[in-house]
Amino acid sequence: MAIPDLIQEIENASHPNSELDARIALACGWRRRVREDNGGTRSVVWISDRREGHLPPFTLSVDAALQLLKAVDPDKKSGGGVSWVPEEGLATCGVFGLEYCHAHSVAMALCVAALKIRARETGGEH
Repeated sequence: MAIPDLIQEIENASHPNSELDARIALACGWRRRVREDNGGTRSVVWISDRREGHLPPFTLSVDAALQLLKAVDPDKKSGGGVSWVPEEGLATCGVFGLEYCHAHSVAMALCVAALKIRARETGGEH
């Protein structure tokens, strides 16, 4: 899936979603591997850089979304701000060098910003 399509899906989503989290991770260069323990139980391990672990809840957690934003920013210089109106289900994220990003929650708006940076760096595709 092209990053612009994923951005649009996040902008239109009404709640956090682990499926979106997985697609965000894949678009941002994460890999997944299935492991099987001695008892035959299978689990998915997510790999980012040299770290392995569980998939962060990017669309739910502001902390996870901020970590994603830092990871995709090649210059590590992005700054900005967020605002939200809970009654309207609208959040806005402003990151220096990008247009404003809008979504249902602050975490989701930060994910949109991270994906816009990733799209700029990769030419729009993952």
